[in-house]
Amino acid sequence: MPDGVISAALLPRFIQVYQESGSDAQRESSLKELLKELPDTHCSLLKYLCHFLTQVVQHHTVNKMNVYNLATVFGPSYFQ
Repeated sequence: MPDGVISAALLPRFIQVYQESGSDAQRESSLKELLKELPDTHCSLLKYLCHFLTQVVQHHTVNKMNVYNLATVFGPSYFQ
């Protein structure tokens, strides 16, 4: 993939959603709208990775991969 899962063009808008104050419901709504703008392949990959990483974190007591560790490892690759 030449771009990260979250495309460089949309990255500033994703950051803006988290920097703006507002309720969790407002953030969720804004994120859903932004996700609709991702290319289909990026959106499919993001869904797959989120599902996979949810399964990994469910076994964190065995694999030592809690949410923080997963974010450290996988986070940067989402935004390259």
